[in-house]
Amino acid sequence: MLFVRPTICEPYNVNQAVGYGGSAISAIDIALWDIAGKYLNLPVNALLGGQIRDKIAVYATGLYYTENELPLRLLAEARSYVDEGYLGVKTKVGGLPMAQDIDRIKAIRSEIGLETHLMIDANQAYNAASAIKLGNRLSSQNLTWFEEPVNAHDIKAHLQVKNALPMAISGGENFRTRYEFHHFLSQGASDIVQPDVINVGGI
Repeated sequence: MLFVRPTICEPYNVNQAVGYGGSAISAIDIALWDIAGKYLNLPVNALLGGQIRDKIAVYATGLYYTENELPLRLLAEARSYVDEGYLGVKTKVGGLPMAQDIDRIKAIRSEIGLETHLMIDANQAYNAASAIKLGNRLSSQNLTWFEEPVNAHDIKAHLQVKNALPMAISGGENFRTRYEFHHFLSQGASDIVQPDVINVGGI
């Protein structure tokens, strides 16, 4: 569930607070929460209503493309995250020819085992047809999610990918304000939303 607290961006609508303006609003909003917390000597979570859990599951984002990474360096990095206790790892796709990306993902999965979550992030690298092709060829790898497979704001393409693949489709780091999220969520275009507090309008 996405919880949204009214902030200074409340009067804006999707046509007014998008692009870098949304990031500017975020910076001001975060600064104001910080000032209020320091003035009251309270953490921001207390200002938001109080702590609701004492631990959360985390995953490691890494495994970026590097030269001559396979087989040793990439797999050693993947193993290090598992050994450090991360419950999942996320890596990029879309920066290599598809066959090479597939070999890379299969090698990572083999190294970390089936109990560790494995996610891929395309950073909008594909069109719908290519994203579906990749997702189908990786369907045996038990991916937890496929992040930003296509253009972040292309609802039609997201729906095509989401309806064609077995893994969850995620995204949202490029959205500004609740209104852009509502536009996507109301049409069921994402399974998992990933708001970025420095872009979305603030805390």
